[in-house]
Amino acid sequence: KSKIKAEKIRLMKASKDYEIIRKGLQLALQKAILQYQLTVQKVNYFEKEANSLALEMLESADLQYKTGNISYFEWAMLHNQIIDIKTSYLDAVKELNNCVIELNYLNYK
Repeated sequence: KSKIKAEKIRLMKASKDYEIIRKGLQLALQKAILQYQLTVQKVNYFEKEANSLALEMLESADLQYKTGNISYFEWAMLHNQIIDIKTSYLDAVKELNNCVIELNYLNYK
């Protein structure tokens, strides 16, 4: 009888442990999906708006420098802003890739 009782207790504990782990994974998956959606929006912003704005800034800065409307310092500052935009885009793509990896991990865990 004591073995049966001990086995029932062990089974109940295993069942509770399973539920805790399942709920934790479910919460982690929901969080990962939300992060993925936010990151997709960020990448879309760069691809639809910011990257073309950076290209316009580049063309404008180069033209203004060639025509003498801005100094080399101003030209360099504009190029630094363009580099910041491009770097932020690459960071967003990297973050999106990490989100996909996390989602795949959680889906197959």
